[in-house]
Amino acid sequence: PISLDTTVAHFGKFINGGVSALETSIKTGGSSIAFNGKAGISPFAADGKIDADLADMAALFGVMGMEAPDLPKGMGRTARLSGDVTYTAQGTAHLRNGSIRLDQNLLTGAVDVFIAGKERPFVKGQFKADALDFSVLAASVDNETGAAVETAAGWPKDVIDVSALSTVDADVGLVANAIDLGTVKLGSSSVAVKLDRSRAVFELHKVQAYQGVVSGQFVMNGRGGLSVGGDLKVAHMAMQPLLKDLADYERLIAVGDLRVKFLGVGNTVDAIMRSLSGEGSFTLGQGEILGLDLAGMLRNLDASYRGEGQKTVFNSIGATFTMKDGVLYNDDLSFVAPLARADGSGEVGIGTQTLNYRINPVALADENGSGGISVPVLITGTWANPKFRPDLKGLIDQNLADEKAALEAKLAAEKAAAEARLQAEKAALQERLDAERAAAEQRAKDALGVETQEGESVEDAARRKLEEEAKRGLLNLLGNN
Repeated sequence: PISLDTTVAHFGKFINGGVSALETSIKTGGSSIAFNGKAGISPFAADGKIDADLADMAALFGVMGMEAPDLPKGMGRTARLSGDVTYTAQGTAHLRNGSIRLDQNLLTGAVDVFIAGKERPFVKGQFKADALDFSVLAASVDNETGAAVETAAGWPKDVIDVSALSTVDADVGLVANAIDLGTVKLGSSSVAVKLDRSRAVFELHKVQAYQGVVSGQFVMNGRGGLSVGGDLKVAHMAMQPLLKDLADYERLIAVGDLRVKFLGVGNTVDAIMRSLSGEGSFTLGQGEILGLDLAGMLRNLDASYRGEGQKTVFNSIGATFTMKDGVLYNDDLSFVAPLARADGSGEVGIGTQTLNYRINPVALADENGSGGISVPVLITGTWANPKFRPDLKGLIDQNLADEKAALEAKLAAEKAAAEARLQAEKAALQERLDAERAAAEQRAKDALGVETQEGESVEDAARRKLEEEAKRGLLNLLGNN
């Protein structure tokens, strides 16, 4: 049942299309809507204060012949709205000094709704909140999709309904001091959402989380199918509390940076994951892996070795990656630690949830980072059931490559030494020949009694001397006659 109680100050004026002071309240079940202000019916317009307590959604939707939506707690199972509301003759609605409570979540701000002349309503608003609790969303996701992943059945194949994206266009901003998403907890956040013809763009201006900051853009496009994409940057995020919330894993202590740009297309989560493309990188600064003695594992040649109470201290971990057709490719994983180092390369099947990765860890023998034990490890199988085994073929190939490189270096050194000796012997021989030639020329000059001039050979000097003596003898002969 519905009860309506309305008081019109000037009913005659009101019924003839004029504006009059008006109070009205509507009640159905446990829900009520009250308005106090002024209004007119031709054209319809109103301006005043509204106080709507929508505690009984079932009764409210029942009046309209509809079934109340089964919304998660925190998203509007119950709602309360109050503020200054205006509806104009041009078909626009405006809320100022608004207070909107969705279950336990309270938002304040202003909203403008434009209807006339629009293909769909356009909503523009700015909201503020202290702490928002959407933790029930994580429980909903776990109940509906978590089991599918854990049982290695792959990603959910249910069709994602994005029809709601086409019902309204919007430009909405939100600033909150904290947002609890259940699995992940965010600090101070500034987010803007723009929705235009089934395409929603989420601008993360600054979202604080786990001592770090997330920024960038996420897009959900429902035009002619569904695609999702993003360009996100994570700076200085603490890994231990993040992984504790995400996967109940507390062994990694470090601060990390992440950059990822991605695009996925499909109408199911499975299709999107199998189509992912993009690129990214991550780096971790100095940190620790608790309960794992990597150097001890290598020394014992036992991949299951953990070293109870031990830890691996590292200087840095970093890698870049690309994604294509739902497969992540990496060839430059770098792990640097005082007592060990490692590099890695391989593929991670995001769509298929599979692994094909090779890590080459080295337990260092010297303080300068050289020498040590190297045991390549292959990681294969599925995410749910990964397999670890030594890469014996790779180890043999690596040893052969090392021996080949050492032999080539030795041969190169011996060749260089032989060439150096040959050059030295050649130089010595040339020096001896030059000395013997000089001595022979000097003996010839002494025997002939000639002195060579600059640039003149002994033969030329002897020829010159003979010519001079012949000329002198001829002159003497002519002079005597």
